[in-house]
Amino acid sequence: AVHGLMGAAEDWVGAHVTVHEAGYCTFPLAPFTAQSNELKMRILGLIVSTYGSGKMPEPRELELLAAWVDSGGSRRTLGGAMIVRRKASLLAGREPGRIDATPVAVPPGGEIVWDGRFAVIAPGGAVVVPARELHNLPRRRDIPAFVQQGLPAVTQGGRLLAVPQLGLGTGASARFLPTERR
Repeated sequence: AVHGLMGAAEDWVGAHVTVHEAGYCTFPLAPFTAQSNELKMRILGLIVSTYGSGKMPEPRELELLAAWVDSGGSRRTLGGAMIVRRKASLLAGREPGRIDATPVAVPPGGEIVWDGRFAVIAPGGAVVVPARELHNLPRRRDIPAFVQQGLPAVTQGGRLLAVPQLGLGTGASARFLPTERR
């Protein structure tokens, strides 16, 4: 029955979860809370592993997270992901404080997978850091603040080249990889 539950969780995620280009997801609370606890735990496991650090949390941690959703808490972190409750939905994204701030060099004319989440294409010599490392970025109101802090920012020679998900700068692109990384 393990495959049955996991398959059901994947189907639920496919049907109800909206993936945003900035690397976070949202899903409606009502259909989620209507599921069995076993299914809720698996749905949360898929979401945390996709939007967090890529690892599946322990069942006990998922049980506590499912209980937290039912209790009406406002935000919680697990497995490198942050889960935020809104009025009628939940939002999950990468916990910015968990992202390694070490600059990652882009090979000449190359593409790198940054933080296991974004395929970044940028000129050789450019480096990628979490957007939280840059201090004067304009705030995009349509993207949650914590999500913006965890976006890939491409710099070159110490100057900002682009934050593709924010539509800032040119010469670089970044594509969120919600599925290929599993």
